[in-house]
Amino acid sequence: MTHLTTSLRFSLLLAALSLPACSAPGGPHGESGHAHRRFDDPAAWSKRFDDPARDAWQRPGDVLALLGIERGWTVADLGAGTGYFLKHLSRAVGEEGTVLALDIEPSMVRHMSERVEREGLRNIRALVVPPEYRAPWRLEA
Repeated sequence: MTHLTTSLRFSLLLAALSLPACSAPGGPHGESGHAHRRFDDPAAWSKRFDDPARDAWQRPGDVLALLGIERGWTVADLGAGTGYFLKHLSRAVGEEGTVLALDIEPSMVRHMSERVEREGLRNIRALVVPPEYRAPWRLEA
């Protein structure tokens, strides 16, 4: 697979995973122009983000097919929120793969950790990452 294809697939995954946040209830805008929302009630957000009707428009199977994720891969769900994509990503990478569920909100990471435990998703690690985190990898075009 070429670096361009990898970059394109990574970008599509980020775009697909960002859609629910774009349509989330509004909040005050900071100086940077980015909306800031409070996520200290993950159960309330889960009702919105994890609604089974979301599958119809999000089409997680199609998203993963487009990305071509393979068994054994390590993948990251950036801004994973309540963990909507986790079971899909877990299944795609299989037992020999790893899913990193990353979010800046500790309450959401706790929620995902509980979900992972409850659903028996053994190949997922939910982690808090600071907003200024710089990934240790570099995508090349």
